[in-house]
Amino acid sequence: MTHLDLGRQYESLPYAGMLFFAAVFGAHVHIISLPIGVLAGVALLLLETTVSVTSQGFSVVKRLGRFPLRRDHWAKDQILGASLQEHRDVTTYTSWSQRNTVRAHSFILTLRVDRGKKGVEDLEVYEFAKRADGNQVVEALKSLHIPVA
Repeated sequence: MTHLDLGRQYESLPYAGMLFFAAVFGAHVHIISLPIGVLAGVALLLLETTVSVTSQGFSVVKRLGRFPLRRDHWAKDQILGASLQEHRDVTTYTSWSQRNTVRAHSFILTLRVDRGKKGVEDLEVYEFAKRADGNQVVEALKSLHIPVA
C-alpha cells in the first residue's frame, strides 16, 4: 500500500483569487459578501490532496482539514494500464507593460479504465509537480501487476 500525502497543491489558486476579488467588489453592494468570499477563498487555499494505491485500487482524495470533500476511486480490476507523461507548457502574458513568461513543467498520470458497456476510457487522474512523486505512484501500480507504459 502506498499512501502519498501531497499536502496543499494550490491548484485552486486562480479560483481563490477570483473569490477575493469578487468579495471586495461585492462589498459595495452588500457587506455580507466580503466575509463569505474571504472564507471561501481561504478554504480553497487550504485544500489538501492525498493519493493512495492499495490492494483494492487507486484513489485521489481532496480534503479540507480532516473532512474529505471529493474522493475519486478506481478499482484494481477496472484499471487496464497506467502512464506517467511529462508535460511542458509555456504561457506568455503582459502585465503593466512588462512581458512575462511562465514555464509550467509537470507530470501527468493517465489511467486506462474499463467502463464496462461504455468501453475503455483514458483518464488524466492527477498532475504531479515532481517526477519522484509520480514515479512512486507508478511503482505502486506496478506492484499491483498493472501494465505501465
